[in-house]
Amino acid sequence: MARVAQAVVPAAGKRLEQRLRVAQSPETAAQPLAELLAEDLRDWPPEAWLVIDDYHELADSAPSEEFVAALLELAPVQLLVTTRKRPGWVTARRTLHGEVTEIVDDQLAMTNEEARAVLAKIPKEAVSALVDRAEGWPALIGLARLSAAAGLPEAKFADALFRYFAEEFLRREPEPVRSFMLAASVPVSIDLRSAREVFGLAEAEGALNRLQEEGVLHDVVGGGLRFHPLLREFLRKKLEAEDPELEGRLRALAVEDARLGGRLEEAFELALEGGAVETATAIASEASSSLLDAGRIETVERWLSACGAHALGEPALGLARAEILLRRDRYAEAAAAALDLAEHLPAGDPRRSRAWYVAGWASHLMSDDERALECYLMARDTALDPRDAQDALWAATAPAAELDSAAVGGLVTELEALAGGDREASIKLVPGRVIRASQEGSLAGLWESVAPLIEPASCTPDPAVRTIFFLNAAYLAAARADYETAFELAAKSLATCDEFRLGIVRRMFCLCQRAAAEMGLRRLQDAQRTLKEIAELDGGTNRALASEQRILTAKLAVMSGRPERLLVKTSQSGGLDEPAWAAGELLGLVAIAAAAGGDPERARAEAQPSQALTGWVEGRFYSRFAFLIAGLLEGRPDAADEAGRLIIAAAEAGIADAAVVAYRAYPPLLGVLGNDAQALEVMRPIIRSANDHALAAEAGIEIPGPDRRERPLLTAREEEVLRLMCEGLGNAEISQRLFISEKTTKVHASHIFEKLGVRSRVQAVLAAQSMAAPDRGPE
Repeated sequence: MARVAQAVVPAAGKRLEQRLRVAQSPETAAQPLAELLAEDLRDWPPEAWLVIDDYHELADSAPSEEFVAALLELAPVQLLVTTRKRPGWVTARRTLHGEVTEIVDDQLAMTNEEARAVLAKIPKEAVSALVDRAEGWPALIGLARLSAAAGLPEAKFADALFRYFAEEFLRREPEPVRSFMLAASVPVSIDLRSAREVFGLAEAEGALNRLQEEGVLHDVVGGGLRFHPLLREFLRKKLEAEDPELEGRLRALAVEDARLGGRLEEAFELALEGGAVETATAIASEASSSLLDAGRIETVERWLSACGAHALGEPALGLARAEILLRRDRYAEAAAAALDLAEHLPAGDPRRSRAWYVAGWASHLMSDDERALECYLMARDTALDPRDAQDALWAATAPAAELDSAAVGGLVTELEALAGGDREASIKLVPGRVIRASQEGSLAGLWESVAPLIEPASCTPDPAVRTIFFLNAAYLAAARADYETAFELAAKSLATCDEFRLGIVRRMFCLCQRAAAEMGLRRLQDAQRTLKEIAELDGGTNRALASEQRILTAKLAVMSGRPERLLVKTSQSGGLDEPAWAAGELLGLVAIAAAAGGDPERARAEAQPSQALTGWVEGRFYSRFAFLIAGLLEGRPDAADEAGRLIIAAAEAGIADAAVVAYRAYPPLLGVLGNDAQALEVMRPIIRSANDHALAAEAGIEIPGPDRRERPLLTAREEEVLRLMCEGLGNAEISQRLFISEKTTKVHASHIFEKLGVRSRVQAVLAAQSMAAPDRGPE
């Protein structure tokens, strides 16, 4: 539908085609896909019509019906449907409200007068009898005109009359044309090339011209000519009855021509129509992978059903079945089917690696990370194509990280060697590199290699890859306390996720990263609202997401200066049912909260298992800051010197955010820096980025440059434009609200950017919010 609509709206469907490649069950994708196409068709002209012929062919598909229904609700498209079965979205309400006009067969039937105009050579009485028996069927009456039969049969049913007139018409044609018609009825469509080169039909050009002139052959969209379906069926069956050997030979040629021409669906249907199930099965095996990549799950399911027992012996179709089970969220069945196939395929079979991959994917979705990692590594080991090996390695990093396995570093190093200098591969590598660096306890140098990829990542064709890249880039920016950049990247990730309707779970991860950036910017109430929004969504059983939510909630309690809120919710060490990386991070936050709350003994009790549980960078530095604060509370002589060294170490490790968490939980930490010039030089840009001027002033630390809360002088109109920007309005909406041209709005926006010293709308909004009253955190 999107490709057809491009004739009217050239840009239609480009996002939809990208979104289709994100593996998902059609039942869950129909609505977001309709939303994407509807947005592209918002400029659909009122005089244009979108036509779906033979709609009954897809009316039994619930996702297809849902897609069309949603598109009609959302897009200003005029739709014309021809169908033998009433669509599910043709409801009484829609008909009553005039949204749908139904033209039934009675209205389509030809009257005596209309038929008489067509059948001018037949007596009036005969015309009336024909109209009565044919029930006014236009196609039959047209065929009656072509046959010019002198008399009428006694048949009382339209289909019997159709066969009668088809026979009469065929009898009237010269023998070469008659033979041509019978042969040309075997393929779905015919043209001069296929008639001559494929089927070897004599006098093809003359026969084609004659049949077109008589109105028997009709143009097909995309090229070729086609008989009316009922006439083709009549001719094909007649040929099959008169010369079954010729019909079989011509069908085999038609199947092979469609196959070589890449028209695999046509080839499959032709083979199945002729009873050649084995050939149809071979075609299904050939096409299943590309069809699944394009999201054509229902087509593959229908083919599997049509092939029946023949499909059982085809590894490609067994693999297709496992992938369909996976996309239908039947993970246990998918894992069992894929494992069985992987274990029985011979060494050297290219499908073996993919079978192990599907088994790993299903196991990971069931949170069986040990089995998932094992399967992904087998997929790597059995891969014959470097791309399959890369896919397996990329996938393996997720369960390895969940298990806190030392294998992560090796997997990413191996991936880097396979990727070489390929930019697209480098973009996909970022999540694995972040996991490896986090696990090894330092993010040093990683941002410098990721930052140059931000612009290219905006153009990567896979929206899921784009979203995950921006998420990881936002994480790195927030970790190094560059919170404005982190917020901007989180916004990009969220915008991509929403633009392509990538689902609730991905959206929740995007919101998590936005909340982390908001905390860093001291927009604590905004962070609380974002966490509330996350809590109201349903992330299902995603373990990593649940852990991330708990960590952010704990972090907000610590950063808002209310560590007691975290302490009353968390038992002492060992009571956290989390993956090792998450447990270490949570215990580190609890340790900081305990230290800030004046309980150094508990701080050490929580910090020690945090360090023992994980070497991940957040948990490692949180626990070190907890030990430091405990030492300061107890008046340890070397604590002040240790404070400066630890802050410098955190910044060098790319985790300056841990220092922000620590000094917000325990503001006296800033005061002990005293005359440590090196530590102060490191801290000043961090404090400025975190909007913590007030805390710095209380600690006697001077932050050079203007206080960001002093708003530059804006004109009254610029203040209005900035206020509407903060509400999330675009230039067109601002122009409508203020009754000014869009060009004028852009000029005002340019002046605002210049006065605020920013380069984007997001940065302007952040600047406006930071210059408002200080956010004292959630109540």
